[in-house]
Amino acid sequence: MHPIVFHLGPLTVYSYGLCVAAAFLLALATAASRLKGHGWRPEIAYDIGIYALLAAIAGSRLLYILEDPRGFLDSPLETLKVWKGGLSYHGGLIAAALTGVAYLRRHRLCVAEGLDLLIPSVALGHAVGRIGCFLNGCCFGTVTRVPWGVCFPEGSTAHSFQLWEAGMIPPGQPWSLPVHPTQLYESLAELGLFVWLVLYLPRKRFQGEVFWLYIFLYGVVRFMIEYLRADNPAILSLGRAALTLPQATGLEMAAAAGAVILAAGRSTRMGGPNKLLAELGGKTLVRTVTERALASKASSVVVVTGHQAEQVEQALSGLNVTFARNPDFAGGLASSVKSGKPLADACEAVIATETVKIPKQTLLNMPLKKPMPT
Repeated sequence: MHPIVFHLGPLTVYSYGLCVAAAFLLALATAASRLKGHGWRPEIAYDIGIYALLAAIAGSRLLYILEDPRGFLDSPLETLKVWKGGLSYHGGLIAAALTGVAYLRRHRLCVAEGLDLLIPSVALGHAVGRIGCFLNGCCFGTVTRVPWGVCFPEGSTAHSFQLWEAGMIPPGQPWSLPVHPTQLYESLAELGLFVWLVLYLPRKRFQGEVFWLYIFLYGVVRFMIEYLRADNPAILSLGRAALTLPQATGLEMAAAAGAVILAAGRSTRMGGPNKLLAELGGKTLVRTVTERALASKASSVVVVTGHQAEQVEQALSGLNVTFARNPDFAGGLASSVKSGKPLADACEAVIATETVKIPKQTLLNMPLKKPMPT
């Protein structure tokens, strides 16, 4: 356990805070790269990241205190010392997700797709953050005899728990009994989720599936790991089983996410719009155009030129969409965009893949007149 990395004059650098900072920067970098690869502005990741970080710290700290407020009643100022550890991931995830949804809605971006693109980086950041938990000595496991069991030194939360609360060790013993390194178990699980989500992203069946899959899988993972955790008291009894608050929250997350995935999957099998999107698979540009056309629910003018024009028209066949390949129309629209004027009154939404005079990125990020539903 190394809770303190180094001292720099009066400044103390804690391993937990350092790992959280590294997790945040790594999550931002990978999310920005992924957004760029799917036709989104990478700056969106940084904008959401700042707001989501602040919300996550507040939400995770609040839930952590609510889980066990005993240590904060006598010392209220301890609630502000987040750099020493004591953050509940469930609270941070919920707060960060709500912040991301609010940002995407305000900027009229597709919420479901945005969450799909961002959530793998959340898993990666959590994997790094859990290493900080291990170095800090919090979130420890139950006593074990496995060869990789870890003994924490005097002064750690594991040692204090075994000495004062559980009475497992006598006073003066410098080390705790070996415990499961549950921090590293969860770190490895999150790293596996990150890799799997990134690989599954191009093959998703509907918008939002990757996000909800993460919520489901993390709920299951956390529920299982909690059986090896020793620092969370049971709050709920189900027959002979006793559940901790994170376990109950994990079950709720998995149940809600599972219901969404099953309902959306059923819609896809019945031949709804999601089936059309699934068939487009790896054609990222065609997929983006199709999604925007379906989401606008309007008679849209689609300006398509270049090698993917026929694929877009075929994908949108049967929908109430008007096609135009007139370069003059594209040129006039480009002039309106550059001058800051609103979209032409002749159409309710403009969607395009490639045009001669308008950059592809400009058109893909152009806001629709009508907010897109999520």
